[in-house]
Amino acid sequence: MRGALGVTLLACLALAPGCGREMPGLLDGAGTIVVTVIDTSGFFPGSLAGDTVLVDSASVSLESRTHVFTKQTATNEYGVAAFENLTTGNYSVFVRRAVDIGPNSKVFTGVVDIAVAGDEQLSDTVLVNTISVSNLMINEVLFAGSCATTFYFYDQFVELYNASADTLYLDGIILTRQAGWVAGEDPDPETIDYTRALYGFQFPGTPVTGREHPIYPGQFVVVAADGVDHSAWCPNAMDLSHADWECFNPLGNDYDAPGVPNILSIVPGRTTDYLISLGHNGNMR
Repeated sequence: MRGALGVTLLACLALAPGCGREMPGLLDGAGTIVVTVIDTSGFFPGSLAGDTVLVDSASVSLESRTHVFTKQTATNEYGVAAFENLTTGNYSVFVRRAVDIGPNSKVFTGVVDIAVAGDEQLSDTVLVNTISVSNLMINEVLFAGSCATTFYFYDQFVELYNASADTLYLDGIILTRQAGWVAGEDPDPETIDYTRALYGFQFPGTPVTGREHPIYPGQFVVVAADGVDHSAWCPNAMDLSHADWECFNPLGNDYDAPGVPNILSIVPGRTTDYLISLGHNGNMR
């Protein structure tokens, strides 16, 4: 039996060098995506609603859905942006451009998903939609944490931005984390038309009429889950010790960072800090 087994192994080894000599069917890392950004709102000077306008100087971001890859560029004078030398995979293209014309301010946004295989050269058009910018906005959210090697995500924050021409006030404003369903219901966001607040943290002051906590035109305000230097626990984590505000829940075992003012939990029975879930959609309102 040992002799027969030895002969079989030798036969397999003798055949091994011939395996894998065929050239790959697809050339990886040679794909190209070309997008043309257009607007039909009639917002740009000289255009009417329904006219096709090529949007130049728009920020275009490419993000892979199948591997770790991001890249940014801008559209040229013809509204075109190109990404080359792309690996086979699925990609999302995000487009954004802010425009100020007189008293009117708009943000144009659009997204398209594109799959690249081999050395394909793909072209697509992104139709951007307009968003009126007239009040307080959520400008940025960090929810996954900055540490890729450890499961540390406590350096979450929400950045607010005053995009209006007026001084606004944060007095009494509530920051929530929401879910679009409750346990036992269909979690498909296309089948529901409501959201449910899981957490609620409120700024101090009197809602609507309060004037104690201004946010000036063009000002950014960072609201941290915990206003501490998180790099003490993870080298790549954010230093949020200089955040403008932090979420604090006096009902739980939450750390109150010295020197960072609090927005407080207002949901009875909730003893946890403000944390954006990594397992399902979280929305801020």
